[in-house]
Amino acid sequence: MLLQILTLLGSLALVVFGMDFLTSGIQRYFGERLRRFENWMKSSAPFKQILSGAGISALLQSSSATTLIVISLVSAASLTLVQGICVLMGANIGTTITAWLIAFLGFATDLKAYAFIVVGVGFLMTMLKKTCIKNLGQAVLGLALVLVGLIFMKNSVPSTDTVPATATALLSMTSHGFWSVLAFMFAGMVVAFLLQSSSATVIFTMVLVSLGWISFPIGAAMVVGSNIGTTVSPNFIARSGGVPARPTALAHTVFNVAGAVFLLALWGPFTRLCLTLASPAAPAFSGALGIACAHTLFNVLATCILVWFRKPMARMLTCAVADPEPQEGDFNLKFIGSGRIVGTPSISIEQAYKECVNDACTARDGFRHVRLALNEKDPDIFEEHRAKLVKCEEVTDRFEAEVAAFLNRVSACSPSEGEAGEIKVLYRIIGEIESLGDSCENISRLLVRLRVRNLEFDGEMSAKLNLLLDKVDDAFDVMVNNLKLASEGSLSDISNAYAAEDAINATRNSLRDEGILTIGKGDSHFLTVNYYLDMLAELEAMGDFMI
Repeated sequence: MLLQILTLLGSLALVVFGMDFLTSGIQRYFGERLRRFENWMKSSAPFKQILSGAGISALLQSSSATTLIVISLVSAASLTLVQGICVLMGANIGTTITAWLIAFLGFATDLKAYAFIVVGVGFLMTMLKKTCIKNLGQAVLGLALVLVGLIFMKNSVPSTDTVPATATALLSMTSHGFWSVLAFMFAGMVVAFLLQSSSATVIFTMVLVSLGWISFPIGAAMVVGSNIGTTVSPNFIARSGGVPARPTALAHTVFNVAGAVFLLALWGPFTRLCLTLASPAAPAFSGALGIACAHTLFNVLATCILVWFRKPMARMLTCAVADPEPQEGDFNLKFIGSGRIVGTPSISIEQAYKECVNDACTARDGFRHVRLALNEKDPDIFEEHRAKLVKCEEVTDRFEAEVAAFLNRVSACSPSEGEAGEIKVLYRIIGEIESLGDSCENISRLLVRLRVRNLEFDGEMSAKLNLLLDKVDDAFDVMVNNLKLASEGSLSDISNAYAAEDAINATRNSLRDEGILTIGKGDSHFLTVNYYLDMLAELEAMGDFMI
């Protein structure tokens, strides 16, 4: 008995591992091509949005993977929350393909006749050099592992005749009508959460129903519960995500819970309909087929009803998880959260690009306090601007750390050669923006030392510094606009950036030469000129970081 239990647990683990292998192989095989569904996701027609979610989920064989992709797109502002909700509804429908596939392959045919052949074919494909074939081979090998796990699962579950006491005890648990349905719905939710796979839970339920351990209505309850259980993990991950991530993940849970509540009111007709659809099949096959019917019908019915409430649902969820508006210059990740949520590499790179724009805007806002601090006479107000410059350095440091951590996670997802090149570019960008923050703090220290020595720039020096500040401001605007275009994939020319840097260099050279000519008019003037030249050098360095 102990050996059977351990074999059952091991076969479950093999099924879960196979599903994960299948999902990651398909995701790597399709890669950037998954983005083709994005046009349908952005469509104004909910039907197309639902179909796009169903298509991605059917390909990836995982609603959880699709959920992470949708969260990433909503976080990157590529999708609205309303669009994302429709895509998630479709994802629930698409993932039911797994149940049908396993019902036909695992219960209508002899698994032993071909499962290990599929293992061999998948293994050989993974040994080939061509990357796309290797990735497809991983998907084939993942499917084969699921089938092998199913073989051992079916063999490890004893017939009810061999353990009558256990069968009787389980029968008593399933004989309490509505309360039994609720209890096993909760059991399905717990199992799906532990396995992190609703598909694996559905396969396990198929085995129990086909071998007579539980009745079909109880198995259907476990399937409905598994849909809820698989949404728990994305919600935990989304807690550390950006503001858009949390309502998107929560929408998936609300959809499944609301669908389950609605279905409970029609439980009798629902289960009878599923049994009617499955009854023409052979007895050994009908139980598994009925579970596949239940899995699909639940998600189709829930989608048909709840799609009409997508807009109120989006407003409710947005209000429920709203955060206080950040103050200007505060650290505020808008697109990647704390970097834990990673969809496909291409979508994650889009998120990171947009976060770089956010970082650059924060650095530009912080830099504006240089002019205010330079021209301020009141020491208290000057101190406020100096603190803002120090804060700019701290915030850009945090941006660099968070975006780098996110890119590290993206790099671990086996990006393509082109995507790996974009990731290197992003590392460089966040480093240069962090250097801009350092320059803001360096300038604040120069201005403090000037005041500590009871020195000040005369009117002519201040006017010249303000002239160079105008050039740096222009370069900041050019940099931010170019980054925005790059994040949208529409940047084709950066001659404006070269022109902005040339303007900074020419102005700095002219002002520096004029400043050097004034040295020698007295000790105090000599020190003031030195600070003036240091300011020119720091502002010119910012132009170098921007280019």
